[in-house]
Amino acid sequence: MAAQFLSTAKAAKVLGVSVSTVKRWVDDGILLAQKTAGGHRKLAHADVLRMVKSGLLPAGDLTELQCTSSFSPRKLASDLFFALLRGDSGTATRIVMGAYNSRITLPTMADEIIAPAMHRIGHEWATGDLDVYQEHRGSQACATALYSLKSHMQAAASSSGPSAVGAAPEGDLTLLPCLLAELVMMDLGWKPVNLGPNTPLSSFEKAVREIRPKLIWLSASHIIEPARFLEEYRGLQAAAQQIGSVIVIGGRAMTEDVRCQLAYTAFGDRLAQLASIASAIYRRHDLPRRGRPRKEV
Repeated sequence: MAAQFLSTAKAAKVLGVSVSTVKRWVDDGILLAQKTAGGHRKLAHADVLRMVKSGLLPAGDLTELQCTSSFSPRKLASDLFFALLRGDSGTATRIVMGAYNSRITLPTMADEIIAPAMHRIGHEWATGDLDVYQEHRGSQACATALYSLKSHMQAAASSSGPSAVGAAPEGDLTLLPCLLAELVMMDLGWKPVNLGPNTPLSSFEKAVREIRPKLIWLSASHIIEPARFLEEYRGLQAAAQQIGSVIVIGGRAMTEDVRCQLAYTAFGDRLAQLASIASAIYRRHDLPRRGRPRKEV
């Protein structure tokens, strides 16, 4: 059996529970497992890790998941920067997928790996050390890696969680902040609808009224017409109030001067803050029941 599988004994050690509890969770369909020719259960490494990271299962001794110092966020941020600098989407994808399959949470990946790497790309472009084509190439490589992660996550995405809707306003062409927010929400069991960059707030309001989400996120890196933005935001906020949605805003264009003119639930400059708010509103399930598996009849 390949190394990506754990025995029930190793899974029990990882989760800090008894072997009989692991067997129960397999029999109840909480954990996926394969059976060997001898009838032994083997659990997918990635499935156990995902459940622990999402808080659906307890965590015990995680050393069995082989999470080593090679998954240091600082080192991965540096590795990702050089991959993006080369436009190497393959290496960028391997870094992102490796981080996701380690103990690193999605908010940590966003805030401490992807954001620093992209900030460094942007800084070197702003200082003239990189040409604009290199900045664009790096951004595209990062987006490719994140879309690969999204495709991987969709296989295990929740179909029962609450809806969330997010966008960047008209004139804001940045793709990555909303894409990262979408992945964070998906990982928490939500059903996010990412409208993406350059979305007029009047259209955003229509989407909110149709989808009726529990949470709205608005990421603004650039506001082209502040007066129009503020006027259209009032319609968005009114729609959110009518359906009982919370509004989380973020982005470098959401300065204190702008925020003081807006009504919103929370402001955050890190994805960890969005994750904290989303987790306070909704958690997928309570921890599953422990104990011995049912006896086969």
